[in-house]
Amino acid sequence: MDEKNIIAFFEFLELVFLPPLVRMGLYCPNPLLFGIFTLLYMAKKDIRALSLEQLTNLFKEIGEPAFRAKQVYDWFWAKGVVKFEDMSNLSKKLREYLEENFVINAVQIHELQVSSDRTIKCAMRLHDNYVVESVLIPHQERMTACISSQV
Repeated sequence: MDEKNIIAFFEFLELVFLPPLVRMGLYCPNPLLFGIFTLLYMAKKDIRALSLEQLTNLFKEIGEPAFRAKQVYDWFWAKGVVKFEDMSNLSKKLREYLEENFVINAVQIHELQVSSDRTIKCAMRLHDNYVVESVLIPHQERMTACISSQV
């Protein structure tokens, strides 16, 4: 792609995305930086970052029944599913839509240690390969959870 086509592409992006971005206060006047920003802004969003209410609104907007939001929410938070294709009570068309527009940034257990007092130390690998450590400390009447805030 030559420079002329690249500039035309970014001008197209500016034409399409400028009005909503300006309303959000996110416009950059440099065409190249604006194009890069737009491409980053268009990246798929982790669907698990949406609340149940946001999922409900999403499904209404795409013409799906509102109860789909609860189904998807349950797949993530009750059943622990990390692939859209495993959501067997959704149509194939809906699963494909979700796959095309969202990601599921699941964590993986990197390391797990359990001590004799039942304290559990867990290192979890995030989707970007950073590792977050957490500790679950049992007490007689409660549990204390410590989660690192640094990656």
